[in-house]
Amino acid sequence: MEQEGVSKDAYSLMEDRTGDRYILLQQKPGTWAVYYSERGEQNDLEIFNTEHEACCELLRRLLSDPTTRKR
Repeated sequence: MEQEGVSKDAYSLMEDRTGDRYILLQQKPGTWAVYYSERGEQNDLEIFNTEHEACCELLRRLLSDPTTRKR
């Protein structure tokens, strides 16, 4: 993420933190969630069966959203 200029505040890995950001979270063993957290709501939630699929989706979302870049 650093190499792509994505701000550390734009995402959270493995914890549902407050604030507007993209989240990658293991729901239960073998199930991964990717969503955008805004005001405590889970928006555009997608569930994946593998960590790899979830990571690829998180990366796609971060790189396609220009607001995630460092200013």
